[in-house]
Amino acid sequence: MSRPKLIRLLSDPRFTLAVWVVLLVLACLRVFHGSGAFNNYLIFERSWDHFISGADLYAYYPKEYYDQFFYGPLFAVLIAPSSLLPTWVGMWLWLTCGTGLMLLAIYALRDRLSGARAAVFMWIVANEVYLALLMQQYNLYVAALLLLALVCVEKDLPGLFALIVVIGLLTKIYGAMAILLFPFLKRKKEAVIWGVSLSVVLILLPALFTEGGWSYLEGQYRNWFETLATKNGENLYAGEQNLGLVGMVRKTLGLPPSFSDLWLMIPGGVLLLLPLLRRARYGSAAFRALYLSSIALFTVLFSTGTETNTYIIGYIGIALWFAAYRTRGNLAEQILFWGALFFSFSTSDLMPHVLRYEVIQPYALKALFPSLIWFYLIYRLLTHDFGSDTAGVQTPSRVGEVRRDAHHAA
Repeated sequence: MSRPKLIRLLSDPRFTLAVWVVLLVLACLRVFHGSGAFNNYLIFERSWDHFISGADLYAYYPKEYYDQFFYGPLFAVLIAPSSLLPTWVGMWLWLTCGTGLMLLAIYALRDRLSGARAAVFMWIVANEVYLALLMQQYNLYVAALLLLALVCVEKDLPGLFALIVVIGLLTKIYGAMAILLFPFLKRKKEAVIWGVSLSVVLILLPALFTEGGWSYLEGQYRNWFETLATKNGENLYAGEQNLGLVGMVRKTLGLPPSFSDLWLMIPGGVLLLLPLLRRARYGSAAFRALYLSSIALFTVLFSTGTETNTYIIGYIGIALWFAAYRTRGNLAEQILFWGALFFSFSTSDLMPHVLRYEVIQPYALKALFPSLIWFYLIYRLLTHDFGSDTAGVQTPSRVGEVRRDAHHAA
């Protein structure tokens, strides 16, 4: 029986790619023509000028932009290719490269995200990609790097894996969460050697580009840590920050500032690490992929710095799970997924104003279904057999793709 034309169209990754290109163009147009809409990019762009001149990266520069720079000194060097161009050209390059890196990561995972599965993945994260583009967010790069870290595990690329982890650690820390995939590497010794070597090089490298030299760079690292610590305290009750699980609990229950988020973060971290005790399951591609999904969601849910556009990181975990590893005929999974998809639009203009600003945002409810999915994935990682990569997977037949070989399933 032939599939309806609309289903065939929506299941075609080439069509979804065209939609992403349209979203990229729309985001660029909105950013270019919006009043103050490119503030985040200005923070990134100006960091290069501040760095090479020996100015404090983490000071306030109200004449240039509002808010602060919260990234590592290495970031100021990596953004240089865009910073050296006219602002509108550099911003276009920044947004295009972020989208391209995400598409590269999806293509690199084609063993499990092929055909309609790739299309499903891209539809699930499309809104989050668009939000990240509108805000010119580095989170889009972080999400892509986490996916590429899984590719490095699957393709046995310890050097590239180490590079991803080190860049993540030295730019926005979130990306360093990829280190949790280290136990799955075959050549662990090589990864460690690469990691140590690259850490030394990339920690010292920025000193070559600044008038202040090493003493200035050392001070900037100290300022970075102090700025992040201060920002963490400011985020606790901020309306547009702390939108993860820890923020939802704090804001919903009205917990006082004296309540430490560690009461949630430590148990969450323990739960995240528990699946790694199942060493016998390391050989399962499904186990490895779902563990990455849990890492991506944890990164968002257990951070006080989570904003609505940070969710691109968490939603790649949801997309990977649902596009390639959802369980056949499981109603609970369907409810979790559609709930998460609904709340993906909770901060868009499609959401009724009252619901958005008086219910969802004040209580950080965008975290609700991603949190439920994270707990479900941890449960599945701890209890599922994973003895065969063909057990219990929902094939993409509902979106019109014939089931692929057994290696993709879980």
